[in-house]
Amino acid sequence: PRLVREKNQIMEGVPIKLFQGVAPLLKDLKKNGYKLAVASGGTRFFVNHVLKRNDIKKYFSAVVTGEDDVRRKPHPDIFIKAAKKLHVPAKSCVVIEDARDGITAAKRAGMKAIGHKNAGYLQDLSRTDRVVLSMDKISVKMIVKL
Repeated sequence: PRLVREKNQIMEGVPIKLFQGVAPLLKDLKKNGYKLAVASGGTRFFVNHVLKRNDIKKYFSAVVTGEDDVRRKPHPDIFIKAAKKLHVPAKSCVVIEDARDGITAAKRAGMKAIGHKNAGYLQDLSRTDRVVLSMDKISVKMIVKL
């Protein structure tokens, strides 16, 4: 527990930048009536740290983390739990992911998936419905067309 506290104290001072385009996308989705959730295998502390540091917590109606009694991706549990918290059917959800296990989990949950290709990383995004090289390429219009 002491090491966890120390790590959390260090993390509080570390800025975590969002990918370009994330904040405007969140704002646009929220403005257009989309319900948003975070479904991350990370710790609740880390996820909340990122949301608070970037002033984007206000856009999300639900947060599910690896600490929420869910099996890790590629199991679909985390996405199914997020959809339930939003009170929407899984088939109506679109997941934005950058990892094969996350995409596999989204597809197993019956959701659409947009793959975010990170430069310099070898990623298998072959199961996605759409791949983008930059988050600022994702729009409400793109999501509607999926």
